[in-house]
Amino acid sequence: MRPIVVVVFVAALAVAASARVQTPAPNQAQAAYQLGRDAVARGEPAKAVEHFEKAVTLKPDSADYHYQLGNAYGQAVAAAGLFGGMSMAKKAKAEWERAVQHNPNLIAARFALLEFDLQAPAIVGGSTAAATDQATEIRQRDAIDGHRAFASIHAAAKKPD
Repeated sequence: MRPIVVVVFVAALAVAASARVQTPAPNQAQAAYQLGRDAVARGEPAKAVEHFEKAVTLKPDSADYHYQLGNAYGQAVAAAGLFGGMSMAKKAKAEWERAVQHNPNLIAARFALLEFDLQAPAIVGGSTAAATDQATEIRQRDAIDGHRAFASIHAAAKKPD
């Protein structure tokens, strides 16, 4: 009867070990985020994308992680070819939009969307109307930043006054 107890005990240990492996440690997302920031500082956008994607997977409700992933995609646009660049640009915009969904007061993400909308062609999703919407949202949250946002729109339209 002793061998049965050992088998049951070993099976219980195996189940506990597999549960522990599947549950990410709370600091894994933060570690991946930091590795992504380090990759950005070294000028390695592809590595940064990998790390930020992992961070977003581990902690999908973090606006900051989505914002930084969007920035990494934006930096990777230059290294990608024409069609790859268009894909990366769309991914960047989607991540900045997710960041704003998770935290509507994240002004940096709103500015990223505003700049994207001003610079990107319509085929990728750029739009002056969308930029104006972001500027309006920014102004509702901070008057000075809102003024800067509208100044960016007027400067892009070559209307300095």
